[in-house]
Amino acid sequence: MRFLLISFGALGLFYVLILGSMIFDITERKSLEARARTLSNEVLNLELTYLDISNKVDLTLAESLGFKETKANFATRKSVGSIKFAKNEL
Repeated sequence: MRFLLISFGALGLFYVLILGSMIFDITERKSLEARARTLSNEVLNLELTYLDISNKVDLTLAESLGFKETKANFATRKSVGSIKFAKNEL
């Protein structure tokens, strides 16, 4: 009889611990979801601000900030077939 009461007590304690853990996890998840929504809204606002600012950037603004347009110079090399090798004759 004692063993039965002790096992019921242990199972009851185990049940209360598991139930408390589940409740804690649920409340933590709710707060994390709220924080994720807040961060998502902040990211959305920053993206909209970025798009608004990037649409205002043009050549005249760049020139007023001191930027200059450059001429691109590319390095090229001749293909192997166009290279002439000198013949060494002894």
